Amino acid sequence: QLFSMNYTPAYFAAPADTQLFSMTGAGGISQLTGNRALAVGGWQWIGGTLLIWGTQAIGGGATVTFTSVSASTIPFPNACFIVLATINGTANTTFAVEITSKSATDFVWKAMGAIPAGVTGFSWLAIGN
Repeated sequence: QLFSMNYTPAYFAAPADTQLFSMTGAGGISQLTGNRALAVGGWQWIGGTLLIWGTQAIGGGATVTFTSVSASTIPFPNACFIVLATINGTANTTFAVEITSKSATDFVWKAMGAIPAGVTGFSWLAIGN
């Protein structure tokens, strides 16, 4: 069963918007649409899959909490499946960012190798539901 409703996500200053949801025969509800994108990060529901993205400075802490990326981000209601990262700035084969753990609310990363002068941080994409 599909239905829509005026829904306000649970984050600071969230705007209400009409969203599409589905209900299984067993009564499980899944959000199918909704988004919020700003210059520093955002999120997008696509057919029951949630994408959350942002950027992180290399000099910052080693834990990124999804709800602290910007005032617009949300945690995963159920689970984070994967976090992907790509270096911002000058690419270097001796430097990488490793995602060491992830949860529905955050992920932990560490720098691998010497940080080159041209690297400013990394962009990341988390996928879950």
